[in-house]
Amino acid sequence: MKLQTKKRLAKEIIIFFSSIILALLFFLSTYPYNWIYQKKISNLTETISIKERTADSLSSSYKAKLKKQNWFYNEISKDFDISEYKTSDENWSRLQEIINRDSLEYQYKNTWGKDLVSFLSKLGFKNAIQFKEFILLNSFTKTEKTDYNKAIAINDEIKEINSEINNKENNLLSFDEQKENGIKSLIIILTIVYPLRFLYLLITWALKTMKQKENQ
Repeated sequence: MKLQTKKRLAKEIIIFFSSIILALLFFLSTYPYNWIYQKKISNLTETISIKERTADSLSSSYKAKLKKQNWFYNEISKDFDISEYKTSDENWSRLQEIINRDSLEYQYKNTWGKDLVSFLSKLGFKNAIQFKEFILLNSFTKTEKTDYNKAIAINDEIKEINSEINNKENNLLSFDEQKENGIKSLIIILTIVYPLRFLYLLITWALKTMKQKENQ
């Protein structure tokens, strides 16, 4: 094999393996790409954890009282027709109204029937004072309402962050996608390099041919 032919073959081998190395570098670059997105997701997840703890802390007292209010509403609904109060909140507002008028003890002793008094006793309220304390203890304060609204706002923020996390997770590349991108990059590089290489050799040959004719 002539030396010139060997040189040309060596050039083609260098170009081919250089293309493979470039494709390999492109494949390896997908790892830092994924790492960046995973880091962002991790930071957002930590932000959610902090916000969830804050929201739970702000709403815990409100939720505990709401649970008691719903419990009483469900219990009384089983034994009495309270269809005029469609929700637990409406029923509780009525009880608070009675307390604010300072008429609960009077109604307990003089207005409410024996069935209602017996029902309250069955729930553990032996007298009007105990029932009043239950209502006062489980009524929301202004601070609790404000904190609960703050918790709702925080939970809305958490939903937005979760949506952002989902978008970033969709941008992560699986190993199969990484391999596919590496193969595609190799094909693209070879598709670009060899036609350009052929064009270069063709132009070089044409220029040499023109010079030979001029010399003749």
